[in-house]
Amino acid sequence: MGIQGLLPQLKPIQQPVTLARYEGQTLAIDGYAWLHRAAHACAEDLALGLPSTKYLEYFVKRLQMLRSRFHIHPYVVFDGDALMVKKDTEIKRRQKREENRTKALALWKSGDKRQAFEYFQKCVDVTPEMAKCIIDYCKTQEIQYVVAPFEADAQMVYLEKEGLAHGIISEDSDLVIFGCRKLITKLNDHGEAVEICRDDFSHLPAKFPLCQLDSEQIRAMVCLSGCDYTSGVPKVGLLTAIKLVKKYKTMDKIILNIQREGKFVVPKEFLDEFQWATYAFQYQRVFCPQQKIITTLNKVPSELETSEDLFNCVGKVIHCQDRVKRTVVNPADIDHVLHGKIAMGDLCPYDFEKVLVNRERKLQLTAKSMPEISTTATSGVRSIDSFFHKSALVTVSAVPDGADTKTRLFQRQQEQKLEQSERKLQSTVERRKLSRYDMPTRGTSGSKFFEQANQIAEHPRPTVAPDLPTTSRLVESTEVKVEQKSKFNHINLATRSLTSSSSNSDPDTSQEDVLTEIPSSMASTEIPSSMVPAQTDQDSTPFSEEESEILSEVDETSRPIEPSARANKRHCASLADLRENFSYQRAPLKPRDPNVNSSAGVGKAEILEKQRPVLEKQRPGLSRSKHYMSSPSSTEVQRQARRTVSLSDFIYRGQ
Repeated sequence: MGIQGLLPQLKPIQQPVTLARYEGQTLAIDGYAWLHRAAHACAEDLALGLPSTKYLEYFVKRLQMLRSRFHIHPYVVFDGDALMVKKDTEIKRRQKREENRTKALALWKSGDKRQAFEYFQKCVDVTPEMAKCIIDYCKTQEIQYVVAPFEADAQMVYLEKEGLAHGIISEDSDLVIFGCRKLITKLNDHGEAVEICRDDFSHLPAKFPLCQLDSEQIRAMVCLSGCDYTSGVPKVGLLTAIKLVKKYKTMDKIILNIQREGKFVVPKEFLDEFQWATYAFQYQRVFCPQQKIITTLNKVPSELETSEDLFNCVGKVIHCQDRVKRTVVNPADIDHVLHGKIAMGDLCPYDFEKVLVNRERKLQLTAKSMPEISTTATSGVRSIDSFFHKSALVTVSAVPDGADTKTRLFQRQQEQKLEQSERKLQSTVERRKLSRYDMPTRGTSGSKFFEQANQIAEHPRPTVAPDLPTTSRLVESTEVKVEQKSKFNHINLATRSLTSSSSNSDPDTSQEDVLTEIPSSMASTEIPSSMVPAQTDQDSTPFSEEESEILSEVDETSRPIEPSARANKRHCASLADLRENFSYQRAPLKPRDPNVNSSAGVGKAEILEKQRPVLEKQRPGLSRSKHYMSSPSSTEVQRQARRTVSLSDFIYRGQ
């Protein structure tokens, strides 16, 4: 937590720097400060007891930046056991974390995960098991580290004081009170930070003249305003505290003046807290990496060497005889071997009888997992399954019988995710198989329309040769035009016919066998005799089998429609009246003399038939058609040719 409001007061001497300034130097790093920042990214997993490696990834990224980019030698320092003087602060923090955890779990169960995540971040507690994960990485990378017997702040200042570190990277402002010479704070991922140097205290403004105070007065100032070791005097901040210290010098005079004026209320336990805080700031126990022993931050004065209150405040240590943590006055009675194992991360700093275990190993989680790679066939044909691969899954080792319930819950969740991914993969494969165009579809549907489409696809109709006779090309072109005009009507009629006949007819009956009704407007009309080719053409180009079928269909469609059938047509009355008014029937074509031309129009055929004798007498050389010149050799018509056109398309044209 640090001293509230101290860093803003030191802003005038804060210098923006980059880590390039410390190239080749050794910097002490507050490990728990980095862990607290990294834990925010995985607060949910940590609060729920689920495995996570995000905090390790954050640490690895920062350490690689220091070593690879700026060539700095990191010295990581972790917190140890809690001090007695900080007991009240730790209790308050623990209670606050529990309250936030309860709120987070309640919001999580209600479904408000966004709000729950904010409370998860507030209830995160960094544990020695998490620090052990970082220690294992430091061992493999040969990075210097140490676990302090108590607070990391005093341990880092001791490393700087002994010349083992040239600066300290931390977010805690308490380091200034411990005697830090060079504090590097607000470090970002680009190597940019802010440096606070103790030698620059003389450049502070007059309202906060920190350079005019000695170390004892600085400690009195922060104890009045409040710190980790004292609750402070209510309504007294840093500016008020520095005025009181600068005016009255000692703590006894300050308290006496406050009580005399009556402006502030001094708590009863404040003087005891101030005394304990003074001991903790000055003589807190630390571990010496060079001598492998437990010592104090500063040398204890001779008059305090036998003070049990002092050694009770600076931390209880392990006695070498009974191996119990208690207040030890004589340094020779300390079990330095066990403290050395704690400093190396082998034993838990809270309970030295337990071996410190990596958090992720404790949760039976492997750091990495390899995806399952399936071997594919070497042949050119590949199945659809070969185009899919299973995603990489985190493998969880077998959980022992005495494992934690949370570990079993996590394993069950992983198994459910695996089963769900397999089901999704299987359903995707099935859909891809069903959508393949070469899969058999016959017999899957009872619709005659699709059976007819399959027959046409399997047995395509032969294409018409380009050198068809004149009559066949004419009939075919006329047929195509009519078919394009009435495509939609034919489809509707065919669909209705299939629907009505499907219940009574045989399932194997094709679509061509179903009778459909044709409107009278689509009834066929006879082709005028002027459009009939000559006899020589008929003889030279006989009809093919396909042409005969087309002409037969034309003959069938030209038959008159019975009134009974006409009454069954699904048309409105108005269309039926129009059809009766405009319907007509023509007489069949008669043989004609090919040498005689007709000059009458197509619409006046009946009049010309009645007046033929008169016209032949008046104009014997007149041809019946000026557009078509028949061949001299064609004397008679052997076969009538007809075409099917709609009534609306048939137009009478005059002379």
